[in-house]
Amino acid sequence: MVRTTNRLSEEMIRFKNEVPDFKNESQCNRKEMNEKWGAVINKLGSFAEGFVAPNIPRIAREQFGFPSLDFFARTPDKRNPQESSQVFEFSSISC
Repeated sequence: MVRTTNRLSEEMIRFKNEVPDFKNESQCNRKEMNEKWGAVINKLGSFAEGFVAPNIPRIAREQFGFPSLDFFARTPDKRNPQESSQVFEFSSISC
C-alpha cells in the first residue's frame, strides 16, 4: 500500500511539473493559429475586394444612377503635409 501511495505521489508531482509546460505550449499554439487565421481572413478580403472593386463604377451607374464617379480608388493613401513620411491608408473596411 505504501509503495502504491509513493508511486501515485511521484506521478502527481510529475504531472504537476508538466502542466506549466503544456499551458505554455497551448498558448503558443493558440497564438500561432490566430496569426494564421488572420492571414487567411486578410487573403479572403483581398480576394473579394478584387472582384467587387473593379465593378464599383458600373454598380454606381446601374444601381444608383450616377453617370460617372469623380474619384475612385481601392485604397487611397494620404500623406501628412507636416511629416511626409507619415502615410494614412483609407479603406472601405471599417471596424
